[in-house]
Amino acid sequence: MNKPVLSLLVIAVLLFAGCASLGIGSQEIGARSANGIAMPSPALDSGSQSYASGSGGTYSDSSKVIKTASASIEVPSGTLDSKYASLKEKITGKGGQIVSADYYETDSTKTYNVVLKVKPADFESLADTFKSIGTVKSMNSNVQDVGQQYTDIEIRIKNLEKQRDSITALLDRNGTLSDILAVETELNRVQTDIEMYQSQKLNMDRQIDMSTVNVRIYEEAPAVDKDVLLPLKDVGNIFLGALGFAILAISAIAGFGIPMLIVIGLVYMAYLKFFKKKEPKQQEKKK
Repeated sequence: MNKPVLSLLVIAVLLFAGCASLGIGSQEIGARSANGIAMPSPALDSGSQSYASGSGGTYSDSSKVIKTASASIEVPSGTLDSKYASLKEKITGKGGQIVSADYYETDSTKTYNVVLKVKPADFESLADTFKSIGTVKSMNSNVQDVGQQYTDIEIRIKNLEKQRDSITALLDRNGTLSDILAVETELNRVQTDIEMYQSQKLNMDRQIDMSTVNVRIYEEAPAVDKDVLLPLKDVGNIFLGALGFAILAISAIAGFGIPMLIVIGLVYMAYLKFFKKKEPKQQEKKK
């Protein structure tokens, strides 16, 4: 097969595969260029497109929903650890899991921030589970229908796989090195797009299969009798005042007393040296 015919065949197959990946003639077709060969791009905005089903209408899997929730639970003072253990037991007992649990405390509270994963079937009974742990101070839930987005991703993957198969078939044909490189470049691009959409689908599957719940479990610090604290505070102030006075007195003695003692000592030593020696001599002369 000569070069012009092979080049035309490459262009025709790639154009056909690219158009098939779009699915609808009203969608925009992007073009890429590799060594002079037009490469169709199947990338679309899935949030704004509707895909036709085999019956001629749009298709969306309404069972694909992502459920999330958050709650704040207060438990009696001194029971935080046991209540957290109870919550963990209830969640894991129903097939859920504890993703993370962070503990911290302040002067007024002790808290566990917990991230849970529960089955969608158990999502509606979370309120009863939380009430059995303590007093539910707040709870919010959200249900997001992702059926259309999920369907868009599935269609994109299928169309890209068809495009990949068509491009792979070109590698079995004889051609110039530039034609083969162009085909391989397009094949790598399509495979990268497939893996990207498969990763999005897998992430969405995980969020659909297990609902995420953020829970804050906390206990207030025990009340303290202020009448007891006030006398202790006064005693502390007295002690600090006395300690300050003692430090001041020691500093005064060290600053003024020691130099005075030194001076007195020097005077006394001079007295002993000069005056005490003269007194015996005077007494001898009198005799």
